[in-house]
Amino acid sequence: MDKLLTILISSFLAATPVHATEIIKILEGDNIEPYAVKNNPISQGAEVDIIKAVFRDSDFNPVFVFVPLARVTINFDWPDIAGSARMTEVGKKGFFTNDYICYRACFITLDEHRSIQEIADMANYSIVAFQGASVSFGEQFFAVTRQSPRYQELNDQAAQLEMLMSRHTDAIVADQYIAQYKLTELTQRGRVKSGKISCSYEFKNSPYKAFFKNKVVADTFNSGLAKIIQSGEYEQILKRYGLKNRLQP
Repeated sequence: MDKLLTILISSFLAATPVHATEIIKILEGDNIEPYAVKNNPISQGAEVDIIKAVFRDSDFNPVFVFVPLARVTINFDWPDIAGSARMTEVGKKGFFTNDYICYRACFITLDEHRSIQEIADMANYSIVAFQGASVSFGEQFFAVTRQSPRYQELNDQAAQLEMLMSRHTDAIVADQYIAQYKLTELTQRGRVKSGKISCSYEFKNSPYKAFFKNKVVADTFNSGLAKIIQSGEYEQILKRYGLKNRLQP
């Protein structure tokens, strides 16, 4: 309870702009705790808190609109949306920011069943991945997903973990930190039995950039990001959620 209260207070402080004058709506993926946690009235999470801190001393006040990951690219065209916490499609008109966060996506298996050592191995197993995974890890991964009848994608990453823990799938494709967060949550709720999971194979993970329709907003993001990295606040936010700084070489 004390840890949760500390996180909420820290998130509230990060959310309080000094002189913000313009609300900007930013698309954020749902079901990606601890990177983004949809709470009312204060959203939080490592990614959310970084973005709040980046804009804190600016003329922009970020408000997060949570959508399934597969909808981020589609919903970016909404007229009231200013940007997205991440964007992988280059066909949209807008401005990328500098890299600001990096996930650790893996083939995750039960600890005693580390079956997948490379992408080609997945053709022999049932796989449940997060939504949009098929286009996230290069041509080889995409090709195998199209050939494998036992590959599927789900937006609900808690459901992924339930399938893995009940042995209804051999492996899942997920960020290791998201998977561990969901596993802890499901275990506490009694929805799965406790157990250990492992990163059987780690993908080559590329850092994420935010993406904005307005260049001024993107430039402001980059300026704020540089400040919180230099001050050490960036590192503190990651540590608050048990994450490592994966932007470092």
